[in-house]
Amino acid sequence: DGSGSVDLDGVSGTGVINAVDGDIRIAQGIGSVNFAGELNTRNHTFQVDAGGLFNDGTLNLNGGTYRAFDLVQAGRLSVGPDSDAEIDALVTFRTASVNDLATTLTLAQDAEVQAGASFSGAGTLRVGAGTTAQLHDGANIDVAVLNEGRVEPGDSPGAATVAAFKAAPNSELAIEIGGVQPAMEYDRLVVNGAASLDGELDVTLVDLGGGTFAPLGGDTFEIITASSISGSFDTPAAQLPALGPELEWFIDYNATNVALEVMADYLVGDMNNDGAVNFGDLSPFTAALTDPVAYQNMFPTLNRVGRCDVSGDRLCNFGDLAAFGDQLVGIGSAAGSAAQAGVPEPMVRPPGHPETAVGTSGLRRCTDAAPVDRRPRRGGGDGVARGGPGRSDLVDRRGRPGDRRG
Repeated sequence: DGSGSVDLDGVSGTGVINAVDGDIRIAQGIGSVNFAGELNTRNHTFQVDAGGLFNDGTLNLNGGTYRAFDLVQAGRLSVGPDSDAEIDALVTFRTASVNDLATTLTLAQDAEVQAGASFSGAGTLRVGAGTTAQLHDGANIDVAVLNEGRVEPGDSPGAATVAAFKAAPNSELAIEIGGVQPAMEYDRLVVNGAASLDGELDVTLVDLGGGTFAPLGGDTFEIITASSISGSFDTPAAQLPALGPELEWFIDYNATNVALEVMADYLVGDMNNDGAVNFGDLSPFTAALTDPVAYQNMFPTLNRVGRCDVSGDRLCNFGDLAAFGDQLVGIGSAAGSAAQAGVPEPMVRPPGHPETAVGTSGLRRCTDAAPVDRRPRRGGGDGVARGGPGRSDLVDRRGRPGDRRG
């Protein structure tokens, strides 16, 4: 344009570039250029050696490749209808961008999808091997997603939605957990259609303020929802982040969701680990409240917070005193009646506290929510549940098949 800079869309901003009968390469470094015109490729490549486009115009990729350092996609993008296409650049799909995929669009470098970016069509968004696609909180990709690289839903944390999801071998799905509230405190991938799972599950415990999140027994994180679930991740529960004492992960594959559950090997209120809640727990309960270091020195392998949290507020503090006192009063009253009747002293859970469910080797804390319809467990203690719906088998804290007791 006479100024020494490159003008790709003309003075009026309506120019057209056609990489239709051959490749187009811009060898000059142009930086990030605002583009309001129209770029067409048909089985050929448009390449910028140093720089890229800030697209406010229209990109029509009917086969071929857009290759550059980056692409800020803020305008309209059309893929197909005759051939698949590729973007070999760092790409950001901006809010209010319009993206129509009639065929497959492969992302060959890292990508971000912002909330408000529109996706439509019968095509597929393919996350290439070695590539990370961050789906920002509130992103809605209304086309199928094929993950051959790494998909990160949410913004530490958050939730993203796709029309369908297929994970290839060696792919990764990254999930961050910083609390128990879905989308607000831990990541969730919402799949409106079917989800086919494979590859690795990469879970990270994060700090949302107040320290790195520490799950407790009974916590459940529903990380994927879908109209149907098939397959499973290659990641065993033992490879998920380390938990506190007496806690283990359990990966629960259900018909329409995948949940991470924290299984607890303790009875709430049993502070001395004798298998029952009774007056022998009074002294260690006091130590757990007033001198946590002394308690852990006495019981180094026990989960102080989980056992002490009688009130269910996820803390071991003086708010647990009243509930623990009620528990002991209930035991004393029950013991008196039992003595008259000649029956053993019962174990009593604190009023309002989550239930305990008996398995083959102990007790685990569950939530107060309605019982989950669990699928039959297979395998030998890998912390994974698989199978079809329609069963309600109890599973013990270690993820092995548990007794179903009435």
